[in-house]
Amino acid sequence: MDPTTIAHPDASAVARLLSSIRTHGINFHTNAPGSREALLESLKSLTSLLETPNESILKYMWIESSHHAVIRTAIEMKLFERMAEDSATTKTDEELAVRCKGNSLLVARILRHLAAMGTVIETSARNYRLNPLSTALTMPNYRDTFTFCFDVIRPGLQVLPTYLKERYYQEGEGFKVFNKAFNYPGSLFAYLVEHPKLMSTFNNYMAGRNQGLVSWMDTGFYPVEEGLAAGFDMRHSPTLLVDVGGGNGHDLEEFREKHPKVQGSLVLQDLPEVINDITALDASIQRMPHDFTTLQPVKGARAYFLHSVLHDWSDEKAREILKNLIPAMVKEYSKILIQEVVIPDKEANAMTTGLDWALSCAVPGRERTELQWRELLELEGLAIVKIWSHPQSIESLIEVELVN
Repeated sequence: MDPTTIAHPDASAVARLLSSIRTHGINFHTNAPGSREALLESLKSLTSLLETPNESILKYMWIESSHHAVIRTAIEMKLFERMAEDSATTKTDEELAVRCKGNSLLVARILRHLAAMGTVIETSARNYRLNPLSTALTMPNYRDTFTFCFDVIRPGLQVLPTYLKERYYQEGEGFKVFNKAFNYPGSLFAYLVEHPKLMSTFNNYMAGRNQGLVSWMDTGFYPVEEGLAAGFDMRHSPTLLVDVGGGNGHDLEEFREKHPKVQGSLVLQDLPEVINDITALDASIQRMPHDFTTLQPVKGARAYFLHSVLHDWSDEKAREILKNLIPAMVKEYSKILIQEVVIPDKEANAMTTGLDWALSCAVPGRERTELQWRELLELEGLAIVKIWSHPQSIESLIEVELVN
């Protein structure tokens, strides 16, 4: 028998992981910060150690790939919404087939795999109900996060090996995987403008991708009061915070709700097509059409905020975006706040390394390590004050100030 099909885990390594899991479990029970994430990492390590290579390969290619396609199908046929009807009571596969107007055998197969993967709960034979994950998939932000990644990023991942081979495995300035996958000459954002429904899906994805995680606006992450609000000075500008490329304004809405007493106006900037598509935004937030590849029109703001903007672009393009902010800034007052993934140089988290590749399948950019961020931000006139991070957040907040 092929030895790779038989699990021979190192007993001492298993024992160490079990001990680590016990410790993290105790910390989790006492609500220690970061304990849940540490527990998950240890459990993943234990699974990897116990699985045979064949089990891992079949998990990746049979189980998980099928799971993604089945969830996408369930979203399209509104299966989760039908399950949520009538106070989310347990329903049979035949009843759900009728409600979804689908073939009963097909719906039964979909539900069977969803239950096997823990996406729904099988209460008894052919009876199912929602759990927290499938309940979330009835909500636009969570649902569209999955939909956007499946419909836009997954085709890029499919052609990625061929694309890299054709480039002789050279990095270069900006990938064009999206163009190859969609046979489209322009950028993802141009494509979204031409496909308004997908643009709406993208905006929901951007609003939902950090739900459930600690935000930089929360206590214990970035000192909003001391670092931002306390130094606000109307003599420079009435604007406290400009959200550059801020989509539908979800970040500013969150800031307003968490810091309602902070003085200064909030300004949302994005392309005209994005601004005009916004249907719900508090009236106190100013909407301003603006292309961040041009000079920043709001002068003297306390802070210019970029959330997941620079990772969309090559280093050269990212520097251009930053340079367009500098003339608007006031020395020793204005700052740039950059909310992005900062990949550690050692023991990187799979969530961030996976996002790095997913991102490259949609835009010319990439996620960056701390060293790469420092190299990027070594522009004439700018300096990093501090990189703020939290164990319960995927992203960090890079605080940048004007020095010349």
